[in-house]
Amino acid sequence: MNHLEIRRRRLHERGTGLIGTLVGFVIFLMFLFLSMHLLLHLYATSLVSSAAHDAAAAVASAPEATRAAASADAQAALIGDLGRFGREMSVAWSYADDRVTVTITGRAPSLLPTGLTSAVGLDIDETVTVRIEKFRATEAP
Repeated sequence: MNHLEIRRRRLHERGTGLIGTLVGFVIFLMFLFLSMHLLLHLYATSLVSSAAHDAAAAVASAPEATRAAASADAQAALIGDLGRFGREMSVAWSYADDRVTVTITGRAPSLLPTGLTSAVGLDIDETVTVRIEKFRATEAP
């Protein structure tokens, strides 16, 4: 290898370190953004699940005569617990013989634009079922 070939090779490789560093930095930022978005979605799902369980438990422990009023109060408390995020959620109640079920659906908070979030499927759809508490009278011996 003579002096001219070495000089020509160095000219062709000029700037490759900078390009490699930029590509690596962009990939790092993409992974960082993805992890932040994933943590935000997991936090929102956990918050909705907890609020739904608290609301369903409050309705399940209410007497049967006041269950409709208790579900309205629990829904107001649930939306209050979720804050501005909760006003965008839809809440549906269903009652079986011994169970109360609350289903909460809505759009999760996101760092992405709205259209992209819906396309990716990062919406929240939580269903919580709680058994209704029934008091049994015990017979005296």
